[in-house]
Amino acid sequence: ISTDADGNVYISVNYIMGRGGFTLKSALCRTAKDSVYGPTPYTDGEAATEDSFTKFLRIRIQNGTIEYISSATTVHFSETDMGFRTYKLENIVWETLPVEAVTAPELTGETGYLWNGDTPIKITDGMLYLSEPGDLSSVFTSIGNTSSSALVCTYNWTKSNLPRLDHVCVLDNRLWGCRYGMQAGSTAAVNEIYCSKLGDFKKWSTFQGISTDPWYAGVAETGPFTGAVAYGGHPIFFKEDCAYVISGSYPPYSVTTLHIAGVAQRAARSICEADGALYYKSRYAVMRYTSSSIGSVSDRLGRLPDAVRACAGSYNGKYYLSLAGEIYVYDTKRGMWCAEDACGAVDFATADGKLYIAGGCEDADGKYPICMSAPGMAAEADMPWSFTTPRIGYGLPNRKYVSRVLIRLEIGDAALPTVELSRDGGTWEALSCAARAGADGARTGSITIPIRPRRCESFRIRVSGVGAYKLTGITKYMEESGR
Repeated sequence: ISTDADGNVYISVNYIMGRGGFTLKSALCRTAKDSVYGPTPYTDGEAATEDSFTKFLRIRIQNGTIEYISSATTVHFSETDMGFRTYKLENIVWETLPVEAVTAPELTGETGYLWNGDTPIKITDGMLYLSEPGDLSSVFTSIGNTSSSALVCTYNWTKSNLPRLDHVCVLDNRLWGCRYGMQAGSTAAVNEIYCSKLGDFKKWSTFQGISTDPWYAGVAETGPFTGAVAYGGHPIFFKEDCAYVISGSYPPYSVTTLHIAGVAQRAARSICEADGALYYKSRYAVMRYTSSSIGSVSDRLGRLPDAVRACAGSYNGKYYLSLAGEIYVYDTKRGMWCAEDACGAVDFATADGKLYIAGGCEDADGKYPICMSAPGMAAEADMPWSFTTPRIGYGLPNRKYVSRVLIRLEIGDAALPTVELSRDGGTWEALSCAARAGADGARTGSITIPIRPRRCESFRIRVSGVGAYKLTGITKYMEESGR
């Protein structure tokens, strides 16, 4: 299928004929050649010679698509005194011609996108690829039949050189993006930040010297961009070792470079706002970014793995981070990290006060199971838990040492926890524990952990159990040794 300068569409097909009907063999969807036995527009009730029906494929325009007769039966209609016979078609079956693209000679050599209203049309070296195979309504405003084998069409194209963008965000009715590498339609490498025209994401290069113009700027730091986000009224673009904050109400905008630990490679989806602050995974840590401070919040997790895929979401003041198949949750109010189910989350989304998690294994259609967290949902069954104290120095100045430790837990009806002790980084030793009884004989939930005063440099305590609990305090009892 092809077009000429006058707006005619030509279709060339290969087909085989049979006396009882038509069978399409192949459609040459990218040829600019008009076949001698080209397609002919079909009129309902048309009568023609059998030779015409056997040499010319009958087509029609139906709801913006080109359809061909895939099968039909030829029926004798009339005969002249000279023995000249005409036929009609019955039992017609129409099918959409599997057109993938349209050639436009006037656009040869051009690459980018055209727009028919809000419908994007990809163009590669003068070849227009349809949004739906066989559907020409995305390319032409109207299509009509003529008496010849041509189809008259009306163009409605808006040329728009959309740049290639690595990461995109939206702010103040503009689309913002960044690119490191080759740009569309160019062999030169770029290292730039862009924004579209105000209110029109299709316009990126229509500069008129007014406040609604698009805008772009180059940056000096090398390396690919790793993420983009709109936060605090500013578009922010990240690389691994820096961030760019865009300021201003209209072009030309100003760019402020912050030399900080930026977003790691493959961690663009870890950028998330929670409780008024921005969180993201850098190379080896989770960073908290605000307009006044930037710092790590993941020291308790140790050194995080680099170059692994990370994504995140936020819900109810908590930052959910999926890292290497594990989910870590940071409580922004308490500054506490928890490890949750290893559901293999691949993405998060928040909508209508609910957190949605896509995880597990994708099906044959490339879809993932969806989990949801929302207020009012049924509580989970009792979950196992544990906590471990940091290293506690055993010996202290003035001949003092730790004689015992008292841990107070509110455990309700849950089973007694398991208490273990590790001295100088050695193996964990199980300790006995007992719940204190109140005046009525019922246990209060306070658990006493006796520690024998055996000499060591330091020790750690690990407590684990199942079910609800609340840690109310840890008390160290000191004694002074004799001479």
